[in-house]
Amino acid sequence: MATTTLINHHSLRTVSKVANSACSNTRYPERCVSSMASYPAYQTARLDDLTNFALQVSIQMASKARDFALSLQNNVMNERERAAWRDCLELFEDTVDRLNVCWSNGSLSTDSPIWLSAALTNQETCLNGFRDLNLSAANPIRALVSPRAVNLSELVYNSLSMYKLSTLPAKTVNNRRLLTVNSNEDGDFYSHYSRVSKDGFPEWLSAGDRKLLQASSPASQANAVVAQDGSGNYRTIAQAINAAPEKSSKRYIIYIKAGTYKENIDISNKITNLMLVGDGKDKTVVTGSKSVQDGVTTFKTATVGVSGNGFIARDMTFENTAGPQKHQAVALRVGSDQSAVYRCSIKGYQNTLYVYSLRQLYREVDIYGTVDSIFGNAAVVIQNSNIIGRRPLTNQQNTITAQGRTNPKENTGISFHHCIVSVLFHLFFKARQD
Repeated sequence: MATTTLINHHSLRTVSKVANSACSNTRYPERCVSSMASYPAYQTARLDDLTNFALQVSIQMASKARDFALSLQNNVMNERERAAWRDCLELFEDTVDRLNVCWSNGSLSTDSPIWLSAALTNQETCLNGFRDLNLSAANPIRALVSPRAVNLSELVYNSLSMYKLSTLPAKTVNNRRLLTVNSNEDGDFYSHYSRVSKDGFPEWLSAGDRKLLQASSPASQANAVVAQDGSGNYRTIAQAINAAPEKSSKRYIIYIKAGTYKENIDISNKITNLMLVGDGKDKTVVTGSKSVQDGVTTFKTATVGVSGNGFIARDMTFENTAGPQKHQAVALRVGSDQSAVYRCSIKGYQNTLYVYSLRQLYREVDIYGTVDSIFGNAAVVIQNSNIIGRRPLTNQQNTITAQGRTNPKENTGISFHHCIVSVLFHLFFKARQD
């Protein structure tokens, strides 16, 4: 097979025309070349082979980044450094899991872009943690961890670009089949994740979950009950979640009786197919007040944070009461694939709802906020919901969304269906007075 030189300062390294085409269409072609050179058959490989190998290299780098971060656990760190380091360790581990899902069948699939996007989001979040806590580039912990996150991001970016290239339709020119490099990325988001079925639910939501969301009494099917008065199996939500089975393929339902639960809940990626059911909006309330101003990363400010796939919440309120003066303070963070939040209220100020990553549905929910009320890099559909502005700080303006996509090849976005945007009366009245 004929070969060609890709980049000047790699003039000593030659690659096949297929590899040249693939690497030249990535964001980081030099890193693509160096990673392809370790593939034994790179000069004769097909594009699909190179794409799969790029993913394997990403998985290897993610594992090395995780292991390196873990090796730092006994280093001397102050409170802020340890908080940022802890986020990165968790996110590297999650990235390994997400990338392995891409490789679970031995090759990439049509759902791979959403998993690759989640891996990219993890690296950006790791880096943002150091920024949130004002740890400069010269900080010793940041200097050790950040290069690993950056290098991993570049490899995952390239994996996503090569996958997209391998799935593009070909055109014929002078009897030659050529790949077209232009595609409608927003169309990709719609066709894969935002399109709805006849019943109005996104096509990716399973029939079983649709029935469960619309069931008249899902609490009657509960596996565990939480009640502050002791009438259930547990008095706190955290206790019930800690007792839930790990990596469950079956739905596990926790019914949370009416009450205000002052807890910060972290549902790890080991807790899958979990459903939380309350007694209704503003009846079952989970409330917290963590904020970046208190020395916590945005990622960890969430009153409830979810990473386990298949999460469902219904008939309850998630709240962060830190207030606008505390800036980033998340009420609900979701990084759960094929998750759904139904008939819930999500209340906060700046960064209320963190639609972190993967496929998500919000239906008949009320979302209160000031600045970037809904933000993140998920493929999210919000239906028949109320988006309600609260009064921000004097020098701020209300903004509804801040979508976090950094690569146009990611199939992520925020899609609103039949929603109402309004403001609380006292905000409107104050604006009229001014």
